Amino acid sequence: MKKYGFTVVLVSLVFGIGGAITYKEFSTPQYIATGQMSQNDNNYNIISSYNQFISTDRFKASIKSKITKPEWKSIKYSISMTNNANSPFFNVSARSSNAEFSKFLADETMKLLMSEIGSYLSGTNISQLSKPKVVQENISTSKMMKIGMVIFFGILVLLSGLIILCTRFLGQIRNEKYLQDTLGIVDLGTLDLRRDIK
Repeated sequence: MKKYGFTVVLVSLVFGIGGAITYKEFSTPQYIATGQMSQNDNNYNIISSYNQFISTDRFKASIKSKITKPEWKSIKYSISMTNNANSPFFNVSARSSNAEFSKFLADETMKLLMSEIGSYLSGTNISQLSKPKVVQENISTSKMMKIGMVIFFGILVLLSGLIILCTRFLGQIRNEKYLQDTLGIVDLGTLDLRRDIK
């Protein structure tokens, strides 16, 4: 096993690196559209409630009803909102595999916030500061490393097991009945060729 150690590690490393690169090259690109909004008074604590609003069934149904293009209906997407504490500004983001669709979702989300949030929370006063801008999401380096490590250790264990199996069992006659059991050769006896030395 020791003499194959370097080769096993090298082959596993090549497969691990190759798997990580393949994942990066063939992963479906994701696009994030982000627009900025503002709470137009000093009631910053209410902003966190807007994030709860975009999680409601009513909001999801409203967004779904606005997706009219057939090619968009099957695309998976997510919508989120982020803000900094003690700041009147917050961001609305939409993520999907289609850049135009992501921009559409972010824009419609901001419109719905301004038009419908008042029916949930009294005294809301928000406005849109910027149109959604789209950027392509970078593939996580940590995720690539995890995939590469999983492939590396998987190949390492597989090759190690195969080498152990081959060196311990294949090509060896374990006892006098081995040939009879495996090949059907009748055991006629054992001939001892050793010469006694006096």
